[in-house]
Amino acid sequence: VDENRHLFDDLIRRYAERSRECSPRFSREVEMLLEKLAADGRVQEGRRLLRLGDFRAAVDRFSEVTRRDSNRGDAWRGLGEAAFAVGDIRKARDATERAVQLAPGDAEALNNLAVIACAQGETDAAERHLMAAMEHSPRSNDVHVNLLRVLAARSRQAILTEDRRARLAASVEWLTESCDDPSRHSLQRRNRELRAEALGRYRGMYHEPERIILLHYPPNGALRYLMESWAEVLTFMGARAALLPWGGNHREALSGVSKGTLITVADPAWLGTLDRDDLRRRRRSGQLKVGVITTLEHGADPVDFYVTFHLDPSRDPRYAGLDRPLVSLPFAANPLRHFMRKGTAVWDYFFVGTNSPLKAADTAAWLMPVVEQSDGLLAGVGWEHGAGELPVEVSARCYNLAAVCPNYHLSAQRDEFNEVNERTYVIPACGAFELVDQPSALGELFTADEMASAATPAEYRDMFDYFLRHPDARIPYVEKGMERVWREYTLFHVLARLLEFLEYSRPEGRPAAVAGAGEVRVTA
Repeated sequence: VDENRHLFDDLIRRYAERSRECSPRFSREVEMLLEKLAADGRVQEGRRLLRLGDFRAAVDRFSEVTRRDSNRGDAWRGLGEAAFAVGDIRKARDATERAVQLAPGDAEALNNLAVIACAQGETDAAERHLMAAMEHSPRSNDVHVNLLRVLAARSRQAILTEDRRARLAASVEWLTESCDDPSRHSLQRRNRELRAEALGRYRGMYHEPERIILLHYPPNGALRYLMESWAEVLTFMGARAALLPWGGNHREALSGVSKGTLITVADPAWLGTLDRDDLRRRRRSGQLKVGVITTLEHGADPVDFYVTFHLDPSRDPRYAGLDRPLVSLPFAANPLRHFMRKGTAVWDYFFVGTNSPLKAADTAAWLMPVVEQSDGLLAGVGWEHGAGELPVEVSARCYNLAAVCPNYHLSAQRDEFNEVNERTYVIPACGAFELVDQPSALGELFTADEMASAATPAEYRDMFDYFLRHPDARIPYVEKGMERVWREYTLFHVLARLLEFLEYSRPEGRPAAVAGAGEVRVTA
């Protein structure tokens, strides 16, 4: 509208000049109108200069207007923007504060004032201005973007408070539903197609309502999220699944069930929360099978089959001596949560993961140099600063708001063929760009043009800088990596094979699951 307003203004101007020629009766009013139109024209010219990047000329044009009329809030706002662009922060602040004084509800000026405050490290003031702007313009993408940047800046000093995490989640949701970036349309369309194909194929693939799979899960941490994802995906696929929390009553959950499966972890802390005598009785009666996730560190009893995240346990001689079947269930993307949304690059990076002493050296070498030199958001438990723990839904959306999504592994995963972490699959599934180190298994899962990877921490930092500066170079990786994950590395692929191992039946006419590199392997 503003770009075409001069057409309307020209008509009014010509009409006013003609009326002055015809009669002096309203000459004073006509002069005032003409002056107003001239000022409007100068403001519009200033806006045009801003768009063209001629910031010094824009400063001159807006200054001319404010000298003639000190009550022009739009001119003060424009002067603030132009002054900020040329680096005159003091003039930018003074002009923008004047604009807010004249129009306290001017969300654009409040947003600009927040940007100025943030540039000077005044995050408290920036957040205050943005919350005021949000009250007047809750649908402004600019306000949501800047609030996320301010919250990320705050998170560099300490863990965000609960109310700030809630604000972050709300703005993340808004932008990933409403911020339509045309440069992402092709990727979004293909992501929707791949997801629709997967959902259509696996929805209700299995159906045995008299059976149940109980997933034993802890109160927090990565395994809790994994079990929640498994339960959600199994249910979508038609298998009855339920979560059994620590201390939960498995007898209640198995009531009325003729055939059940319990999956827990080979760890005394886990097994100690279960009534193992009751589990043994149910196994003997044929009512229950017990599967145990193992890293071979602890034994387990009772157990009918073992579960490993190892991609191919036949390569690891440690698994050869097991006296029960071993089922490989690698990490994968959850198609119900991990998919591409709308968005734009708000942050340089986004990373979510648990910090632990086990990963301290790898974190220091690979991740922290990126975190320390860039503007972004770190999330998860165990960190001294960052966003803190975010719901899976929010984390999945955050990937669509970062230019580069870093990922790294334990040194043991780089040295030996074992597994890659869930992020390796999740980031491409979300249509985001991933930069990863080189775990031993990566080359057998992705080709070099599907996944950008670095051999050393120094190369990793260089590649991060390169891809941050060259957004077009990221797109081919996203396109190819996304295609690979949706066709082979989703929880549909993995859990379909778990159900095949448990001999779940498919409704008549439903085809068997398609085998892929995420295949469940069973060894005796």
